[in-house]
Amino acid sequence: MKILRLDMRTGNSSYEDADETYPMLGGRGLIAALLLKEIDPACDPLGDDNKLVICNGLMAGTLAATSGRLSLGGKSPLTGTIKEANAGGTAGLAMAKLGLRALVVSGSADGMRVLVVGQDHVRLDDADGLAMQGTYRTCELLRSRYGEGISIVCIGPAGERRYLNSSVQVTDREGHPSRAAARGGLGAVMGRRGLKAVVFLEGNQRPVMKDAARFRAASKAYMKALREHPMTGSVLPRFGTASLVTVINEMGAMPTRNYRTGRFEGADGLSGERMQALQQARGGQMTHACQVGCPIACSNVYHGPDGEYLTSGMEYETIALNGSNLDVADLDTVAAVDRLCDDTGLDTMETGATIAMAMEAGLLPYGDSAGILDMIRQMRDGTVLGRELAEGTERFGKRYGVRRIPVVKRQALAGYDPRALKGTGVTCATSPMGGDHSAGNTIGMPGLDPLGTAGQVEASRAAQTLMAVFDSLGMCIFSAMPSEDAAVFGLVGEMLAGVYGGSWTPDDVLALGRQTLENEKRFNAGAHIDAYEDDVPAFMREEALPPHDSVFDIPREQLASTLDFRRDSGGSRMQARFGSRTADLVCMGGIAFCALVLLCSESVMEAYTSMTAGHPFFMGFCKFALLATLGECLALRLTKGVYVTAGFGLIPRAVVWGCLGVAISAAFMIFSAGAPAILHLLGMEAAEQALSGPLGTTKILTAFSVSLTMNTMFAPIMMIAHKVADLHIAQYQGRLACLWNAPQTGRLLQSVDWNSFWKNVLCRSLLWFWIPVHTVTFLLPPSFRVLFAAVLGAILGLLLALLSSKQTEAA
Repeated sequence: MKILRLDMRTGNSSYEDADETYPMLGGRGLIAALLLKEIDPACDPLGDDNKLVICNGLMAGTLAATSGRLSLGGKSPLTGTIKEANAGGTAGLAMAKLGLRALVVSGSADGMRVLVVGQDHVRLDDADGLAMQGTYRTCELLRSRYGEGISIVCIGPAGERRYLNSSVQVTDREGHPSRAAARGGLGAVMGRRGLKAVVFLEGNQRPVMKDAARFRAASKAYMKALREHPMTGSVLPRFGTASLVTVINEMGAMPTRNYRTGRFEGADGLSGERMQALQQARGGQMTHACQVGCPIACSNVYHGPDGEYLTSGMEYETIALNGSNLDVADLDTVAAVDRLCDDTGLDTMETGATIAMAMEAGLLPYGDSAGILDMIRQMRDGTVLGRELAEGTERFGKRYGVRRIPVVKRQALAGYDPRALKGTGVTCATSPMGGDHSAGNTIGMPGLDPLGTAGQVEASRAAQTLMAVFDSLGMCIFSAMPSEDAAVFGLVGEMLAGVYGGSWTPDDVLALGRQTLENEKRFNAGAHIDAYEDDVPAFMREEALPPHDSVFDIPREQLASTLDFRRDSGGSRMQARFGSRTADLVCMGGIAFCALVLLCSESVMEAYTSMTAGHPFFMGFCKFALLATLGECLALRLTKGVYVTAGFGLIPRAVVWGCLGVAISAAFMIFSAGAPAILHLLGMEAAEQALSGPLGTTKILTAFSVSLTMNTMFAPIMMIAHKVADLHIAQYQGRLACLWNAPQTGRLLQSVDWNSFWKNVLCRSLLWFWIPVHTVTFLLPPSFRVLFAAVLGAILGLLLALLSSKQTEAA
């Protein structure tokens, strides 16, 4: 497979071998790796430095079920994050038949162009007569120029105007541009490049397989599993994703009137059963495959009241965001919205959520079907209000003073209220993409209470990993449903082995997803997307959602651990080289050796005492940098099974602990002199000499006073500073860049769960640990106080790690 690179400014193009540049990468995984390597994450999404990536997956061109999906990627102008949006249709397979894994578009042209890609040629044509045309008319004109057998990827007026809610449309088997890579505003990225459309001519290449018989056997077995699964073999072919209307409404998770309740009284009018009845009467189609080789056929061909084609692929999310969310109970209205959005090149989900903001602001009453369609036409026509709406849900809502704005990372939530479907809420909060349900929907996971808190983070982590795998394979996420059976999931590895060779264990397959998510997180860190943004909208933590009166109550600290793959993705170099047991022996042996040398060698002890007395701050830095960081590594060993993990940030943490050691050394000097002076003024005359004298009541009381004052006046500030530093390191995935980039302190402070911090850190640890043990500390000779404090820090880290581990096991 090849990567085709195109510079729109010069018109120059070139090919390269995908296996040499980005081996074993496709779809979402390829986009994450390529963008991380080739563009500055902090770039302007609508500037010259962003790139548009169009690619298929690792299974493209094979007979693997649903393997023709197309991924588009770039830095999102809507969210500011990395973005991959994928769609069905014919383009993914068409690229594979031309021997293409990816098209990478850079630079910008003057005016609009059409890229034509054939078997042995690439050319840029002028987009004569296509400017500001809708996608349906655009595809008609392109077929008249280039033939009926082409596949088309194009934008509408929204993308040409660089709307933040613009989509990229892909043609289905009938030639309709009804398959949308909708989310994140990638239509604007394509429009900024000056690319109106990409036309893929017919090709005849086939992938070369390492073991075709092995692939065929696994593919046939997987196809059988899809046909036998109750969802992919029965429900989705009959009713499509509209079948979810009844399910989600019954769960109390269907967004209604801007997420005020989870049940919509008009849900029957939007259901899959209602759609089936309408289409049977009108000659539409409920079982429709948008791509070749899809046995699920969950798409639909929707005919309007006149019995003529209106739209195709009308999904649950479009129905929910433009139906119940806007108080509309009429499928024909939602279908008209879907057609108008597809033709204009708009994300239907972002559109519905934004119009709800207009209703909240009093610009339109809820349930006004004509007004809803008029607002979309205003976006199409570029009116002042239309351009404001096209800024997306968050920006429009803030412009008009709306308080309840249902977005994550500036992207609208997509039809599942996180308060009643908490695992999906975790996904929407923590996905690198923003509020994206398709990144890992947990609906229907066995044994998971959607209203409870237990297991939601773990369920989201598993779902996000699996979805990243299938997005990288170029397979529909619905085809992942049978893979809950371990034997069926093993077939995915067998298919990969048949195409690419080697042995693929289930963990090898999941590693594709983990690496993709890690790359996306690293990109976002470089784009200054911080931990504060990994949360649901604030009103969803505060307002109870009828009918279950539930709130989203997954603690932020747990959300922060959702995409923590450190236990799975390996540990320190020492462990990778020697193994965990050897690493344990080396670590424990090193600690024992250093302790024995210090305690048994008079010359070493004298040197240590002299250095501590002569260079207290340097020694304070060294003691904490070594011992406190060691404590964190030991804590990881107990909880994660490794000493150092990807994203841990060993050097940044050591630097932070060293700086804290300097501050603690200064605090010890200040409070060990100040507290006894206060006691002296209060009448305890021997207090000022007590700490250097023999053990007795006066010395103990003085040591306690020093500990009490230091831990109530200095320790809380130090602990908060340490918390901010930890979050800052996590934001940068442990990279050294965190040391010279200033932390966004305000946002980091807002991301802290202050109730938990007050209860567990400030109250419990100070009262029951630090004040007592620091009393002991100040009974020691001055040269050993900072050393003992550093050791205590390591011990506390171990104790908290053990407690956390036990709580996790209990849960």
